[in-house]
Amino acid sequence: LPSASLILSPTEKLQLRLGYAEILRRPSFSQISPTVSFPLTTSPVINLGVPDLRPTTAEQFDLSLEYYFRKGSVLSIGLYKKDLHGVIGTQSGDKVCNPIAENNGNSKRCELDGVVGYEQKTLSPVNLTGGEINGYEIAFQHNFTNLPRPFDGLGIIANYAYQDGERDQEFDIPKFIHGDEGNTINQNKRTNNCSIYQEIGLEEVCAYGTFPLNFVRLSENSYNFTIFFERPRYKWSGRLRYTYRDSYLISEASDIGDGQPSYAGDRGQLNASMSYRIDNVFSLTLSGVNLTKESGKNMVLFEHGPVALQKDADRRFALGIRARF
Repeated sequence: LPSASLILSPTEKLQLRLGYAEILRRPSFSQISPTVSFPLTTSPVINLGVPDLRPTTAEQFDLSLEYYFRKGSVLSIGLYKKDLHGVIGTQSGDKVCNPIAENNGNSKRCELDGVVGYEQKTLSPVNLTGGEINGYEIAFQHNFTNLPRPFDGLGIIANYAYQDGERDQEFDIPKFIHGDEGNTINQNKRTNNCSIYQEIGLEEVCAYGTFPLNFVRLSENSYNFTIFFERPRYKWSGRLRYTYRDSYLISEASDIGDGQPSYAGDRGQLNASMSYRIDNVFSLTLSGVNLTKESGKNMVLFEHGPVALQKDADRRFALGIRARF
């Protein structure tokens, strides 16, 4: 696929980068496998593969300005735009017979190859219309080499990214809001159910009968901040890193949401690592993950809830030895 890049250097410390590329992302093998996956757990859905699924294509434009104000230090800002086509998403389909399913109280009894089971919903990948993603990123890195010893190995790395996704389509609102005919809203249920969306600023859901969804795994805001100590003359080095990202869409239709959209909640995490150089070959390493014991939440229907799954992850530590020959 065609791509092009251009780098201009008006001064020794300043660089302007421009880029264009056409990119293609193929579906995974599990998505195009011509199989039916019956759940072995209490999952209420059956996963179907789609062999004729097409790749996602995109045109990407980049523009960045970089200022190297000192050796090992840089300040940069970048803008980008992506036009996506044939985005691969997930859709909920008709019910099929699952011969190993159990009755959940609402399932219809059925028979498949002489085995009695119950009907369940299906989830399958699908090529959806594309859309546009616009964003920018600001990054900063600086080594404090002028500090007195032993602080002359300190440095920071920080970046912030903003992404705005706009799809060329909107999705049906959840079934408990609209009536039996398409997206026609049941007037008897409008007041009670729409109040849920009014509380989070989505009044247009009930007004137009459609639901806006962002692109999968696209967080609007994310940032990282790292403090590090690293100097060749010293035997030890270390890093303390905090990362954060806004909530994002996991899937347009999910098993955990019984065919409705699912989201991952916003989350920050603090990690740390340290190493000690024993000699020119061996080093000891110590790392800690999720030091503040941040939990992770998955929501259904919309990004602010209700909560369908919560993971209370503990701190994790690892001690090791590294050799370089």
